[in-house]
Amino acid sequence: MLQDQSHTLIGVTKTAASLLYTALAIIGLTIGYFIPQFAKWALSLPWIPFEGPLRLVTSFQGSPAAFITALLGMCAGIWFAHSIIAMLLSVKITDDTVELIKGKKVQTIRSDDIALVFIDHKRLVLLGTAGYELAREEIDEKPEKVEKAFRKHNYEWAADGDPFKDQFRRWIPDAPELSPGAHALLKA
Repeated sequence: MLQDQSHTLIGVTKTAASLLYTALAIIGLTIGYFIPQFAKWALSLPWIPFEGPLRLVTSFQGSPAAFITALLGMCAGIWFAHSIIAMLLSVKITDDTVELIKGKKVQTIRSDDIALVFIDHKRLVLLGTAGYELAREEIDEKPEKVEKAFRKHNYEWAADGDPFKDQFRRWIPDAPELSPGAHALLKA
């Protein structure tokens, strides 16, 4: 959690992203460097499929081939890190707005529109003043950390989760308390 006087950032910080990019680039570089040796070992197994591509990989010899496969592995590691970061949620909280950032998609919600915030099964939920959901996004942070960040900026927090959970029930087909029209609608 990154804090300064005006905002709090939870989720993927620049430091965490840099570490992920670096770690996966190094792992990809290492795997790429050893790909010809892995392919040679795999060809020694009698049941291995894709012998043609593996023979092609083992035909590359010398330091230029190792450099190229290492470079390709590093690029694959960077791409993988980018894909992971694009799936994770970051939340920038200020006294006036909440920004939900997922990849290049940014959703900004004004604090005046937010009535309540809570975590529901690892999902951050922002309820509007009319009671409807403004946002519901999966978040990988600890609930205590998320709660602390929102309370710091004076947002109303529901510690017990969804305040409306008691108003909903699972639909059971042909339950006697519903009309036939309601059953038809729910079935459709």
